[in-house]
Amino acid sequence: MKLGKVLIVTVLTALVFSATSCGTLRRLGKDAYITVISPVLVPAAAAADSYRDATATREGYQTGAVTEVLSFPLFFMWNTVKHAGYCFVHLVDIPLNLGYGVSELMELGPEIVPIDYYQNTWFDEQASGGTNAESGETGR
Repeated sequence: MKLGKVLIVTVLTALVFSATSCGTLRRLGKDAYITVISPVLVPAAAAADSYRDATATREGYQTGAVTEVLSFPLFFMWNTVKHAGYCFVHLVDIPLNLGYGVSELMELGPEIVPIDYYQNTWFDEQASGGTNAESGETGR
């Protein structure tokens, strides 16, 4: 009985590690991750974007803090709707991954990559090779 459990854990571990190389599984993982954390992600991202927008408005109009304080709620409402829409796109994309997987198996099929509304998740490919000191470009 213990050998069966070890075999199951080994197979699941191998599947998890191989999933990082398959674009469809990376996209599915990112879609599921963003959908699950969306109740926290939407207000946090909306607040961060709204602060940046309100500060830019204050600097653009060259006014005082009142402009920033009055414009923040408007920006917050807009950014909340925007980020809720982004999370909804990830939710709708989950069942579509079956089709992506079939198309990726074809010889001339497209390369499937995760949606990039939100970067730096576990499912995004990180640049490797470091940064070129002269040009500032990152290597792949």
